[in-house]
Amino acid sequence: MWGGLVAAAGMVALAACGASPSVTTVVARAPARTTGQATAEISEAVATTPSSGAVEHLTATGVVDFGTHRFDLTATTDGQTTEEVLSGSTIYEKSPGVTLLTGKQWGSVSLDALGQLVGLKGLGALVQSGSGDPTAGLQFLSGVTGPVRVVGHEVVRGVPTTHYVVTTSLDLAIARLPAAEQAEVRQFVVNFGVHAAVANVWIDGQGRVRRYHHIVAYHPTNPPAGVTADALPKSVDYTIELYDFGTPATIPVPAASQTGDLTRLLSWGEGVGTTGGAGPAPAGSAAQPLAGVLSDDGGSDARPVLVFDQFVAGYQRMWTNGGNQIIEFVYEFGTPNGAVAYGQRQFAAEDVAPSGDQVGPFAVPGIPGARGLMISGNDGPVDLVLFTRAGFLVEIVMNGTDATEQAATALATAQYGRLSPP
Repeated sequence: MWGGLVAAAGMVALAACGASPSVTTVVARAPARTTGQATAEISEAVATTPSSGAVEHLTATGVVDFGTHRFDLTATTDGQTTEEVLSGSTIYEKSPGVTLLTGKQWGSVSLDALGQLVGLKGLGALVQSGSGDPTAGLQFLSGVTGPVRVVGHEVVRGVPTTHYVVTTSLDLAIARLPAAEQAEVRQFVVNFGVHAAVANVWIDGQGRVRRYHHIVAYHPTNPPAGVTADALPKSVDYTIELYDFGTPATIPVPAASQTGDLTRLLSWGEGVGTTGGAGPAPAGSAAQPLAGVLSDDGGSDARPVLVFDQFVAGYQRMWTNGGNQIIEFVYEFGTPNGAVAYGQRQFAAEDVAPSGDQVGPFAVPGIPGARGLMISGNDGPVDLVLFTRAGFLVEIVMNGTDATEQAATALATAQYGRLSPP
């Protein structure tokens, strides 16, 4: 969900404001009338179209406290459920992957510190100015650049509303923000090329926003350092509904004793946690958190790329027998698309052979989307198989005289069967 917060940051700016005096008045008053109810239940639906791979769907429900600028959401992405609490510039997440990494019920991330890792200075303020905090996000309704069209009157969750369509400019909205917030949101525009969108807004009889929807297309001309343009989504289709205004709600911040610092893990550059030895892993042994994997794939940009792809945890193991060697890598990512994106990076790196070596692909039957690669040279044969399943990336590497396509495929097939189905 972190990669989803970063992608959605600032996009609530793309809502609506009126062009004619009467419509302008109704829409301009909507933010204050919406947030004046203290709290609201919220429902989100986000469909992210990546540069490659399948569309990723996220749904979430929860509550927002407009007074304290906090939200509590239960989100589901590709069958994986997490609970998230945003308080100030810190996000707390509860999920099995977080427990694996921290040994705690919750993990916390400083959004500002995470922003430094992926090249987005002021990420905390950016998220608070976007979909993470509807209180601030609704203030971007000032970015209207074209005429407002009244579509009609529709019922949203049993409440009559008026449906408006408007074109909005994020650049114009930024100019009307408080000076202290402009730099962070402008950075979003510069990095991701998001300048305008068509938005739909539904407002009830009391002047409150009940639903808004937009599709944002990304045109990255200057992506954050270490993040390639093709690692960013093509577009994000975003819908949020607000209802049950004023319902009493308490959103506590998880206790320190129940929270592990994920920001600290993401900042490690040494000490890769691996297991080794000549035999199989002990029965029931857990995967080791590989915080240091954020810098161990040979690329200077490994850390920001893995953060962007939502790396969760990893396992590495090596077996040796004389001059033969087997290495297995199993990495878990927050979403299937994250695993696919990082898998493409890994395969591209392996496909570059040392001078004098020969590289050739081979088929891997029985594993959808799997890739096989054979490298032959002075150091002997190397056979590897790489595949993804659900949110996992697996790479099997065999070195030495015993390395064959058939053996590497058999090991990959066995690992494929151990992973939970997508």
